[in-house]
Amino acid sequence: MRSLLVAGLMLLIAPRVRAQDSLPRFAFHGHRAGETSAAGEPWTECKELDDVTRMCTREGEAIGSLKIDAGYLYRNERLAVIHMKVDSGAAFNPLLKALTKRYGAPRALRRGKGLDYAQWQFRDGRLHLTRTGTLVVAQFAAGR
Repeated sequence: MRSLLVAGLMLLIAPRVRAQDSLPRFAFHGHRAGETSAAGEPWTECKELDDVTRMCTREGEAIGSLKIDAGYLYRNERLAVIHMKVDSGAAFNPLLKALTKRYGAPRALRRGKGLDYAQWQFRDGRLHLTRTGTLVVAQFAAGR
């Protein structure tokens, strides 16, 4: 009986695993989730947040014609989060267009008064693009 239950669970999980493996890996300006800390990068600033977490920033990065500030969070010397910020509500549509050109159509897209949201799914995590008022933030987080 137990082996039937295990076999049934494997049949349910297998299609999800195959579908997840078919997703592309996330990359941004040559950086990928899980890469080791890039000490030689021309960072604007790096600081240790705690014993295992380091945040490096680069101001004035470009996505298409849009200038952004980007933060790269390393945990245990591995890239775990990429954070992009633009302080202009008008930047959501150009950033959405640039990210769609780079990564394809978002998996989810919601529009509302004062709030817009888009999400892309990757094998190694998710990219979220959010506009709240005039603040536009895109963040990729590794894992699920």
